[in-house]
Amino acid sequence: MKVVSIEHNDYFRAGDYSVLTELLHPQRDESLAMKASIAFAKIEPGCVTKKHRLRHSAEIYCIVSGSGLMTIDDEEQYVTTGDVVYIPPGAWQSLHNCGDATIQFYCVVDPAWQELDEEVVE
Repeated sequence: MKVVSIEHNDYFRAGDYSVLTELLHPQRDESLAMKASIAFAKIEPGCVTKKHRLRHSAEIYCIVSGSGLMTIDDEEQYVTTGDVVYIPPGAWQSLHNCGDATIQFYCVVDPAWQELDEEVVE
């Protein structure tokens, strides 16, 4: 059994400007028999992630609190607590917290996130 807590993990500012903690990553823990990685991220009110994409990995955002405007390529949609968002490989994306509460979400990346796969627009 492996249990990881979002409360007792180190957080850092990611390249897209979200604040996140990596929970499970198969390349950092050989005991994991999985191909995907999972992180927990936060975006404070008024903040927006930088436009970015993963060239070869799909992402799934599971919104656990807060709300905002999700942009994937040329499509925009309001997302809120309980929504699950699929982001295909190569799609440009950003998330704008236009609400009053912190957006918190799990981010599943398949195959697992790799720095060389990510492209961020400054």
